[in-house]
Amino acid sequence: MDFAWIAAAVHLVVCPFTSHEEHFNMQAMHDILYHGSNLTQFDHIEFPGVILPQTFIGAIFISVLASPLNYIIENCGLPGITKYSAQLIVRASLGACVIGCLKLFQIAVKERFGKQVADWFMFMSCTQFHFMFYSTRAIPNIMVMPLVLLSFRYWLLEKYDTFMWIASASVIIFKFELIILFGLILMHEVFN
Repeated sequence: MDFAWIAAAVHLVVCPFTSHEEHFNMQAMHDILYHGSNLTQFDHIEFPGVILPQTFIGAIFISVLASPLNYIIENCGLPGITKYSAQLIVRASLGACVIGCLKLFQIAVKERFGKQVADWFMFMSCTQFHFMFYSTRAIPNIMVMPLVLLSFRYWLLEKYDTFMWIASASVIIFKFELIILFGLILMHEVFN
C-alpha cells in the first residue's frame, strides 16, 4: 500500500468531523444519498446555512461513488451503523479521488523529470499536513482538486487539448478564480 493512501486515511480517521466550510457539500451529499432525486426533501434548500450555494456536480459525483458502499454498509444489519458511517464513506471517496489523481500526476512527473523527482514530489506531498488532511474534506477547493491535478498531469505530458478541456471544466463548473492559474500556464505555453 502506498504511503499517500495511508496518510489520507489516517487523517480521515483521526479527525473525522466537519467544519463550516464543508457544510454545503456535505449536506448536498447527504441529501443525494438519502433522498435521491426527491428535491423537496433536500435540507439545504430550506436551511442553506452561511456558505453561499455552490455547484452540485462535485457532490453528485462523490455521492455516486460512495452510494454502493454506503448501501451495503447500511443494509448489512450491523449494529451501530449511522449516518456518521455515510459521512466517512463520502469523505473516503473524495480522498480516493484526490489521491488517485495525485498518483496520476506523480506518474506524469516521473515521465517528465524522472523517478527520483517523482518520488521526492510524492514524499513532500505526503508529509505536508495540509494536503493530506484536506484531501478528505468536502470544501470547494478540494472538490476541484482532482480536476486540477489531472490538468497539471496533461500539461506536463504536453497533451494540451486534454489540459484545456479539464482546466476549462474546472474553471466553469467549480472555481472561476482558477482562470488565473490556468491562464498563466497557457500564456507560458503560448509565449515559449
